Amino acid sequence: FMNTGLIILIANLDLGDDRTSLFNGQYTEFTPMWYNTVGTAMINTMLINLFIQPLLVIFILFFIKIRQFWDQRSCCSNDPRKTRQKTKKGFLNLYLGPEFLFETEYAQLMTVMFVTFFYGAGIPIPVSYTHLTLPTIYSVQISVVAVSFKKK
Repeated sequence: FMNTGLIILIANLDLGDDRTSLFNGQYTEFTPMWYNTVGTAMINTMLINLFIQPLLVIFILFFIKIRQFWDQRSCCSNDPRKTRQKTKKGFLNLYLGPEFLFETEYAQLMTVMFVTFFYGAGIPIPVSYTHLTLPTIYSVQISVVAVSFKKK
């Protein structure tokens, strides 16, 4: 929330104090130009975050499958008994997949919600963005957790 919502607000806020460079932005209040520049940058950041997280998860899973194919020396066989791993630990590290980091997924969802609630009254686009983001993140994470992440 700090990077997506507040830093953009603070960097563009002008409090009229020339002694500090922190609040020496362009806008003293929420004007149409503020919405045009700052609101557009915030929406673009949120849209990039919507697509980057699922693509990153897909890339990680693709890389894991490549490593498994390399271990079996075949791209068509998905039989873990044909492994070339010497130890059980190496086998488990290769075929169990990465650990699901609940805290990062929760933080991403909370960032979307906080930015939407913070700016939603003045900029209604984050509300529709949230209606798109939450089901997307939920469906990607549920399918990925069910297929390939470690369960504790």
